[in-house]
Amino acid sequence: PLKSLPWTACACGLVGGVVLGEVGPPADLLVGYASQAFQQGLGDGGVGPPSPSELWTRLQLSALKFDPSEPRPQALGSFGSWWPSVRLLLADTGALLGCRRAQCSGRQDSCCWSIVGRLASELRPWEDFMGSDTSPLLAATVQVAWLADAEVLVCEEFEAEETGEITCECAANFDHLQDSASQLLELLMDIVLAGDPMNLQKTFAQLIPSDGFQVVYSCAQQ
Repeated sequence: PLKSLPWTACACGLVGGVVLGEVGPPADLLVGYASQAFQQGLGDGGVGPPSPSELWTRLQLSALKFDPSEPRPQALGSFGSWWPSVRLLLADTGALLGCRRAQCSGRQDSCCWSIVGRLASELRPWEDFMGSDTSPLLAATVQVAWLADAEVLVCEEFEAEETGEITCECAANFDHLQDSASQLLELLMDIVLAGDPMNLQKTFAQLIPSDGFQVVYSCAQQ
């Protein structure tokens, strides 16, 4: 990666995240899907997006079901303490996509690296998770894990010949960022509209064990 970043790239990445964080889905967004079984008086039934994506099916996600005779649930009430993490994830994903189109940074890669660096700085040792600001930490962990799983971000650990210390070298393939970030954005909006916070936990649990993320995570702690 670049040894240093121009301040304009850092400003682009920061402004993108802040601006998109303010225009994300509102807390009173109506979520969930009306259960047809409720409408037929048959009780609970399986519901979900009309055309579930491949990711939705692979992760075995689910939707919040509600009785159509009752008020439809709102996002904040459904996601609770997960809601700030959802908004941060959407903002950072949008900012990464914006970097690929940005002209203010001079170099698109510099803008992307500024966001990746900020996300990596949020990562903490597992034992410190409970004492950290949870929302930025969870959002950064999922975002970095997604990039690592898609091999947009790749790190390698090796032993330095001079000192014998374990060091890291990271690289990025931002040419694949458009597809990767677009898929995450689509998945996040499906999760938001479904209204079931368990979907975030399932996504988190699927991404964290990946070898790619574990190496990136280890490097971020050095």
